[in-house]
Amino acid sequence: PGREGRVPLLAECDVHYECRVVAQTRLVPQGLLSHEIEGRYYAKGDLHTLFFGEIVAAWRA
Repeated sequence: PGREGRVPLLAECDVHYECRVVAQTRLVPQGLLSHEIEGRYYAKGDLHTLFFGEIVAAWRA
């Protein structure tokens, strides 16, 4: 588990970052995505949520 919280680690990774979420927002395609990309990957309107975090711990495995 992580050092600051109970988060899983990936055995394949050499470096681990543990973060705390400080903000989140839904992706808004207007002015950000081309119509081609929006139509191809987000046709159903299932846009991503963007997370912003603060690194609270980092270490090498």
